[in-house]
Amino acid sequence: MKIRNKNGLGYLLFLMTIMMVGSSNQDASVPNLYAPDLLSDENGKYSIYVAGTEISYDDFEREGINTNKIAFIRNESIDSHPVFEFEKEPAYAVFDTKGVVFKTYEIDELINFLLEELDE
Repeated sequence: MKIRNKNGLGYLLFLMTIMMVGSSNQDASVPNLYAPDLLSDENGKYSIYVAGTEISYDDFEREGINTNKIAFIRNESIDSHPVFEFEKEPAYAVFDTKGVVFKTYEIDELINFLLEELDE
């Protein structure tokens, strides 16, 4: 006579459900777990991730952006941080000390965001 543990299968299904629900609650802050090197290291400053093109402090200054409030600019390939799930280049993401605060594919949208947020 075999004794089967009916609760074992139920327990396994319960664990799998918990894992699936937990992984579906991802939002824009999730990349911070995988890209802490992109977070700004100073309150009141932003770091900028640029994929597929090059941007410098001079480029932002020409647009009237206060670069004193930009901690750093990271120009990298779109594949350097796949967790962002960017679909095309160029792509831009802005971080504060806690996480992603802005994402776009349009340079004009990035410039407008920075002009508003970094206004002296």
